[in-house]
Amino acid sequence: MTARSTFHEGTGYGGGSKGAKTPGEALELAIKEAETDAFKRALRRFGEALGNCLYDKDYLAWIEKVRGREGKRDPEKLFNVETLLRKPLSASPASQPSLSSGPQPSSRGGVDHGGRPVSKDEFDDDEFFEDPGLDM
Repeated sequence: MTARSTFHEGTGYGGGSKGAKTPGEALELAIKEAETDAFKRALRRFGEALGNCLYDKDYLAWIEKVRGREGKRDPEKLFNVETLLRKPLSASPASQPSLSSGPQPSSRGGVDHGGRPVSKDEFDDDEFFEDPGLDM
């Protein structure tokens, strides 16, 4: 277990024989139990902040008191998946304009960009003209 630059190791052991039907399952259970035991031992070496407090009876009693004060959670106040998902619209209302994929030709000779009429030459730079006062 490493936290910033501090390192602690733990050694654990596991029996692995509880509920195992084959020797392979027994080995997997033993390894899992040993890793869990070693992890807990290493966390306890870091002190109260990382798990050592879970072995303190006074701390556990205090946690139970805090949980009791919170009370039961009201299911009506909890979020559920149905309220968080956006529901699809079955039909778009007539007052709401539909979105198009690109500019559409307009009847006024310009191009309609999503509800905003724009002339063909918005910046007057399509045609080149000669300026008699400009010498090149």
